[in-house]
Amino acid sequence: MTLPLGISFGYRSCARNVALLLLVGALLGAPRLGVARSRIGPALLAFLLAAALSIAVTGGAWANFGLLATAVGLFYVARTLSDGPDGALWLFHWLGLLTIAILAREVLHDPAVLGLRAANRLTLVTDNPNTIGFVLALLTPIFLAGTLCADRRVAAWIYAAASALAVVITFSRAAWLALALGTGAFALACGGRRCRAGVGAIIVAATATAVLATGYLSLARTEADAQRLRIIAASLSLFREHWLVGVGFGSRNLEQVFPARYLELHGESLFLFHSHNLFVDILTGTGLIGAIASAHLLLTLLGVARRGMILARDRQGRSEAIAYVISIGVFLVAGSADMPLYHGRLVLVLAIVWGMMESAGMRRSLAGAQKSGIDSAVATEESPYARRRAPAPGLLTTFVRPA
Repeated sequence: MTLPLGISFGYRSCARNVALLLLVGALLGAPRLGVARSRIGPALLAFLLAAALSIAVTGGAWANFGLLATAVGLFYVARTLSDGPDGALWLFHWLGLLTIAILAREVLHDPAVLGLRAANRLTLVTDNPNTIGFVLALLTPIFLAGTLCADRRVAAWIYAAASALAVVITFSRAAWLALALGTGAFALACGGRRCRAGVGAIIVAATATAVLATGYLSLARTEADAQRLRIIAASLSLFREHWLVGVGFGSRNLEQVFPARYLELHGESLFLFHSHNLFVDILTGTGLIGAIASAHLLLTLLGVARRGMILARDRQGRSEAIAYVISIGVFLVAGSADMPLYHGRLVLVLAIVWGMMESAGMRRSLAGAQKSGIDSAVATEESPYARRRAPAPGLLTTFVRPA
């Protein structure tokens, strides 16, 4: 539905407009805060520039680039809002309500999905079943960490139950394994010494059940799995020919060359426009330059998550830090089976989670400095997560100011 001034209810245009409006609102509503400084933000911008270079050099389509740019904007929105009063709590509830809305929409559209039959995954309407499963498997540990917080305990249990059920109805094998391993790792890491033996037994049983169920589903998808290997081989052959900047970031660009290459290699047509693998798609779409930028982004994420765990001083802080580490692990599991950066709902949720993760680490850094008797103003200036209290001198310079 198109409105005056070019505004529409299309998903991507709506997401872009909401990101821009939230960003401007965050800046105007809190001029004393400006935009929070960041380690992850510049790494995201570096990958965005690599994606832009791949498209500019090859003359490709910019559709998926706009979505990636929207995610970068949402990251800074989440990063800034998380530093404000109750901002992190507000974002936590926003993600929880989004989870409930997804589950409610699917159940109302087709109540048969609660019958837990694999065929019903084809009736899901919010997005591709794998995308829904990856999004909610990634959020579940974060909701579980919230159950240890007095200000959100009841809501967090509801969110966690809704996300786990939604993952189950997707019948996504990778999402099932990510959910089982993620929740198991969280329970084992956050449980007390006395209960870890029992928790470990439950984890082993749950993981074994997930593996057996996944194996059973795989019996009916052997042809599709074999096809995935051929898809990856076709994409890698394109990378070898375009090794520096790739064929252009995004499924629209892969669409221009992939079907013909698959036909050439395997003698049959296949109209699929991503490689079913995050790492292969980055190589194929953005080449060596994009691979270096994405590796830098991943290392930055792991560094921020690791520092958050080191700085955690209490059970609540440790559980939150552990949940963010697990969410990164789920992202990598999803990347081994699909292409997260091309799925709109997933990449936008990722950006928000990463912004919340970095803000949580900064809060722990400041809290630790204050407990050590260091002046808060000095701690803010010296912290690797620090941000200036004065108004930002400019949007672009604020984004790229070194941490």
